Amino acid sequence: MKNVTSIKVFGKCGVSRVNGNISFEQKYKFYLAFENCLCEDYITEKVYDWYTKDIILVVRGGANYSEHLPEGTYVNAADFRTPENLADFSNTLGSDEERYIEYLRRKDNYKVITEQENVQTAFCALCWRLNNNERFRKSHTNISSWWFGSCRSGNV
Repeated sequence: MKNVTSIKVFGKCGVSRVNGNISFEQKYKFYLAFENCLCEDYITEKVYDWYTKDIILVVRGGANYSEHLPEGTYVNAADFRTPENLADFSNTLGSDEERYIEYLRRKDNYKVITEQENVQTAFCALCWRLNNNERFRKSHTNISSWWFGSCRSGNV
């Protein structure tokens, strides 16, 4: 993809360090939120950290993103046959100001729930389920297999 479009890599895996003075959404149009492993029900926290910013997320992972993110607010790399197709789409979208802004406007209709809000909600849901366990009873004979069984290497 680097041969088709310009990519700047930040963080410990990249050549650049994040500069506190940089406003990513003013300098960059896309943020690649790619998973290290393709796990069926896992989405990196980076997706939710960056979802609220004025930047379009490009996601790659094992989760069904359409179950977690509203349509037209992100780009799923899995929807493209090759990295070059994804790069072509990103270049086209990034050059079409009206279409790009429409993605950002759609995101404005949604709110990301913070980790603290999520934990509080989870405990309330747990308590409710424990008091209504006949509706939610489910068991796994091998918890390790259930937990780790749906993950594949990110190099797939």
